[in-house]
Parts: sequence; structure tokens; C-alpha cells
Amino acid sequence: MFLRRLPVLVLVLGMAIALAPFVGQAMVNSDELDELANAWRQLHGQVIYRDYFEFVPPLPQWLAAGLFALGGPGVVWPRVLQALALVLAGLAQYGTARLAGVRPWLAVLPGLVLATALFPQFPVYYHHWLALAFISGAVWCAARGLQAGKLPYSAIAGALLGLAGLCTQTDGVLVAVAMGLTLVGQPRGRDHLVAAVAGCLVPLGLA
Repeated sequence: MFLRRLPVLVLVLGMAIALAPFVGQAMVNSDELDELANAWRQLHGQVIYRDYFEFVPPLPQWLAAGLFALGGPGVVWPRVLQALALVLAGLAQYGTARLAGVRPWLAVLPGLVLATALFPQFPVYYHHWLALAFISGAVWCAARGLQAGKLPYSAIAGALLGLAGLCTQTDGVLVAVAMGLTLVGQPRGRDHLVAAVAGCLVPLGLA
């Protein structure tokens, strides 16, 4: 049993070790500073698109504002949240690869490459990284739903894509279109598509 779980353990520990130095780094990128400054505005009553303009959708700012409300302003807690989200993204990518028949030790590679090679190219609290985490979870849920024939997985996949769109519009829309086209061609595809659309509308409607 332990040997079967060893790849997952290596994946989690490897990603955590690779991402940990970023949490405490002194450098603050201008994009990261913009996200956190807008989160501070939100916390103090300003409303995005009404009181100030921002190209990026509001979810990364809302998440940071919530952390500021709990622990005070700073870069550490948003970075910790993002690091956890990326580890979950790696696990979702592992799960998707395993559903596709990839062997366990090869299935750990996407997450490890993300943490050790891709993320260091832009190691800041950033809306694209959060969108990637939601998209990775959505792809796993959609694949799991099709394999098991269970519509709730597709609904969760849609909700995660809605959250991805609230981080980066283009990422969420493009993956949603691709997923919709994929679902239509599967058994009970229309049912899965309806469930995914319904799930997507929940976070978008609340936002």
C-alpha cells in the first residue's frame, strides 16, 4: 500500500520543497503588488470596476482581501494560498494522467515540472497561476465524471472553470469551449454538458 502511494508522496513533497522558497522571498513583482494593492482597496470598501479599473477579474483580489481580513496585510498568506493551490493542481494533473492510463512515476512529472521549471519563471502571486489550479481540477473532474458516468463531477468541473474565468477571462473561456466540445462527443455528453454549464453559472452568478 505504501509503495502504491509513494509517487503521490514524492509529488507533494517535491512540489512543496520547490515552492517553499517563493513564499518568503523579499522580491515583490509589480503584477503581484497590483493584485495586493487592489485587495487592500477591496478590504476598505472600494469596488472593482466602480471605484477603480483593473484588467484582471476580481477573484485573486477577493481571496487576498479575505486573507488580509484574517491576518493583516502582507504578501505571505496570499503566496501560501497560491502554493497550496499549485500543489493541488499537481495532484489533479497526476489524477488526470492516471485516468488516461499513464504510469504513476510518469504521472508525477506535470506537477514536478510546474513547480521546478515553470513557476520559477514568474514566482509571484499571480492570477494565471490560480487559474491554472482551477483548470487542472476541472479537467480531472470532467475526466472522472465521464469515466464514472456521474454528472456531479461534471457540475464541479463547470464550477471550477467558472472560478478560473474569475481569475483570467481568456483561460476560463477557452478551456470551457474545449471541454464543452469534448463532452458533446461522449456518451450522455449532452447531460454532462448541461451539468457543467449549470456548475459554471454558480460562481459567475455569485460574482
